[in-house]
Amino acid sequence: MVTGAFYPEISGAGLQCRTLINSLKNNNLKFFVLTTAGGPSLRDSGLGIDIFRIYAGNMGFIARLRSALNIIYIFLKIQNKIDIVHIHGFSDKSILIILLARAFRKKIIQKMTSLGEDDPDSIFSRRFGMLKRFFFSRADVFISVNPVMSRAFIEAGLPESRLLTIPNGVDIERFCPPKNLNEKTLLRKELGLPEDGILILFVGFFSKDKGPDILFESFKNLKGRIKEDLFVIFIGATEGRYFEIDANLVKTIKDGIAKFNMQNTFIFVESTLKIEKYYKASDIFIFPSLREGLPNALLEAMSTALSCVSSDLKGVTDYLISDKKEGLIFAPGDIEGLRKAICTLLNDKNMAEELGRNARRKILDKFSIDKVSRQYQYIYDKLAKDNKC
Repeated sequence: MVTGAFYPEISGAGLQCRTLINSLKNNNLKFFVLTTAGGPSLRDSGLGIDIFRIYAGNMGFIARLRSALNIIYIFLKIQNKIDIVHIHGFSDKSILIILLARAFRKKIIQKMTSLGEDDPDSIFSRRFGMLKRFFFSRADVFISVNPVMSRAFIEAGLPESRLLTIPNGVDIERFCPPKNLNEKTLLRKELGLPEDGILILFVGFFSKDKGPDILFESFKNLKGRIKEDLFVIFIGATEGRYFEIDANLVKTIKDGIAKFNMQNTFIFVESTLKIEKYYKASDIFIFPSLREGLPNALLEAMSTALSCVSSDLKGVTDYLISDKKEGLIFAPGDIEGLRKAICTLLNDKNMAEELGRNARRKILDKFSIDKVSRQYQYIYDKLAKDNKC
């Protein structure tokens, strides 16, 4: 497995990679993970697998060369033990991995994780696009996480015969609804959250693409119009070396909170390894993203039977949510549309609960990690068999 970040570093692709490994590690499969975010001091003791952490972020030429040599060393060290290289996402660093995999005749799975980031059109339109197309197209199997990404792949002239559409999967046991109101209250107490009132949850990096500012502006317009006590929980990194974080956006939101004297209304959680507890403790989940692949946070919220409000990303979020069936949707960036959707849920508790139940049912039917992992098991078995022929 090759991924940018890996637990306990947080990223959508890394978390999905870990969930998949956890589901399949006892199925006659052995996994190695190579991650290019974080450093060797980070540990993940939960899976019992070999994890190689080589930082390959923004740095000078000598440091980049050293990272590349370390990646080559690791690959040479384990190449006799592996049959398949499964790459989550595509970046410049992927080219070296693909070159090594081809040189040593390993099968390659290339998973596309996010529209606007590692779909073919986005990759090929960047600098050295033809070179990137050449290496990207070397994969034996391509995985798309949603129909619109699959269409983009085909429209780019890439071989449809090597494309599979497999959604991200959710651990439905970990991300499940609280058993009762008492469990929710106890979780709020444990997490230091307000025990009374409505908790509105956002999960994601503080970037323009994730839209935390859209939620803030919408909530600012909502405050004072609703009699109940409302609180917003922002879970996501606001600082650090993640390229997604927009420091100016963080400042704008925090300055706005101070300006309108809402410090007691907004709760910031920089990171957590117990995210499932926050889902269970919350009432409404807001997903205001402007760009996605197939969002883990929305899948997890739906699995927890939260009432969800999502931006309408064609071929992405509408793959998960039908308006007024599994949640409410609004036009991307529509601050007033989001405010109205939140008001609808606050004013109609029966609807909110029904949407949550339907969302949970949708996840159980189509997006559980057990169902998704069976598809990957089949692919791994077939590629490994082909490699030995």
